[in-house]
Amino acid sequence: MPRESTPTIAAIAHETGFSDACGFRHSCIRWTGQTPTTTRRARAIPPRALR
Repeated sequence: MPRESTPTIAAIAHETGFSDACGFRHSCIRWTGQTPTTTRRARAIPPRALR
């Protein structure tokens, strides 16, 4: 079963109204204290849970 692709940080930035990924990244750090990539990794489903 193929995995669904995840949107890029740039795509998420655009969809949420930011003009670029850099501004989105800086805002995420200001709001949450971590980068969007760190947040994504922390919320990822562990590989064993997919079996």
